[in-house]
Amino acid sequence: MEKSMKKRVLSAATKVILSTTLLTPVFVTGGGVGTSGVAAATTASVTLEDQIASFALSLKGKPYLKDGASPQGFSGPGFVQYVYKQYGVSLPATIDQLSRSGQAVTFSQLRMGDLVFLSEKNSSQLEHVGIYVGNNEFIVSAPGTDGVRVHTFEKEVLKERFSTARRILTDRQTEIEIGQLPGSEGLSTVEKRFMNTIDAVLGKPYGKGEAGPIYFDGPGLVEYAYEQNGVSMPSTLSEMAKKGTSVSRDQLKLGDVIFFGTSQSNLLSAAIYVGDNKIAIASQEIGQVVVRDLGGVYDRYYLGAKRMVGGSEQTVDRREELADKIIATGLKYWGTPYKYGAEYPTSGKFDCSSFTQWIFDKNGIKLPRSSRQQSQVGTYVSRSKLEKGDLVFFSTSYSDGKIAHVGVYVGDGKFLHTYGKPGVTYSSLDSKWWDSHYITARRVIK
Repeated sequence: MEKSMKKRVLSAATKVILSTTLLTPVFVTGGGVGTSGVAAATTASVTLEDQIASFALSLKGKPYLKDGASPQGFSGPGFVQYVYKQYGVSLPATIDQLSRSGQAVTFSQLRMGDLVFLSEKNSSQLEHVGIYVGNNEFIVSAPGTDGVRVHTFEKEVLKERFSTARRILTDRQTEIEIGQLPGSEGLSTVEKRFMNTIDAVLGKPYGKGEAGPIYFDGPGLVEYAYEQNGVSMPSTLSEMAKKGTSVSRDQLKLGDVIFFGTSQSNLLSAAIYVGDNKIAIASQEIGQVVVRDLGGVYDRYYLGAKRMVGGSEQTVDRREELADKIIATGLKYWGTPYKYGAEYPTSGKFDCSSFTQWIFDKNGIKLPRSSRQQSQVGTYVSRSKLEKGDLVFFSTSYSDGKIAHVGVYVGDGKFLHTYGKPGVTYSSLDSKWWDSHYITARRVIK
């Protein structure tokens, strides 16, 4: 749902005025990346309601906190209030006040961004407020449900508890083109993954000094895109400009970092070259991450470009390919029962470490038997640098804070493992229980 949005819009009250000067453009002397999911170079559009729904979905997994109104913890009303605040709309802080805001709409009239209200079971008293995100789904922060989560009205019990809905945005919307990335034909796996990283943040709001995942400035976008793809980057423009190898403008390749400014001592911003003479940039002037042609004002402030990666692509390609094979092997055993101490195939069951040992062995990597032993092999990797195929380790309710569980990271904050009743399944690192029991991770795929 989120990745299909390639253009964002602002209401008249929050319209960004596009001028002819570059307020946050940057620097060096003198190329981009995607997957089959990256569309051709055109533009698409969504309404502000769509953008609000997309932003709300980006907060999935944030914890519940009574009276909370920030990503550190949200109450139900606090979550709604916070999301709308990012788009210049002030909302009241209580569920009763929210239920009188905007314009009433029926269930059949729901569209993305509308507030939906659920009553207590067998009562007319309002209990929850969330944001409708389309397809009969709404997102809400509620106690006892791992914080911010998506729920569906396909569940009859929730449909029965639907009380009312309010439309906050009633004005006509003004569109802002955020552009689209070039197509992915002919790109390597590494390039496609890099392009997907950029594609996923198009339209995200500008935030000075921010490096994602919600707000970005120019160097923050560059830092985020590279860090998400295993390349460490400095966070300041001056340090970033010292990194990599200079490339001339006629030799630009996908992924090259372009710097803008008035002089080498006055860097203003940085962007990522994405091919077809286009850049991805977090623009303060526009207020979002956008794709723009490398011309006009950007041409005027162009100072140079740097190539930040060298010959590591093949290694990364091989590691990702092997990780995909290991994950695919694990998925063949989806739902296979869990039993502590079980060996497969003797018992037809796995415990957590015999599962990881088995699927890695099937792909040529030998692991020791227990989760604690497995936590000693390979190399340490921080949680923010996790890649597909990394082993993730946890304590349990009975391990006194020590490692007693292991799974395989599969991307998008999820890992594949086996435990309890579900057996082999996916879980989210951001869910309250696993997040609080996370200990470390190891990279064993070289």
